[in-house]
Amino acid sequence: MSKYEFVELFSRSPLAVESAVVKLYDRQTAQEKEVKQTLKKNYVGFSAADAKLLSRAGRWIRYNREKSGTKQCYLSAENLAKVRNALPKYARQLTEILEKGA
Repeated sequence: MSKYEFVELFSRSPLAVESAVVKLYDRQTAQEKEVKQTLKKNYVGFSAADAKLLSRAGRWIRYNREKSGTKQCYLSAENLAKVRNALPKYARQLTEILEKGA
């Protein structure tokens, strides 16, 4: 998918936004997840600029999905907008994830 296709998808579907964040969060190293920072410049997971916001969002979404056993929107409207705006730059990684069927 192109960056623009992701933007269009994310504008329509809060669940797609949350699923994308979780998939990218899963690519962070355990240490990066713990400190909510990007420690390795490996072009996997979040950039340093987005690590704090997206790590917190990823952790929050994962926690609530595991607790409730359901996929629903767990981010507030404000946080959803922030996360939605950060995601297009990850189109390459998200396309890789889709192609692998993960």
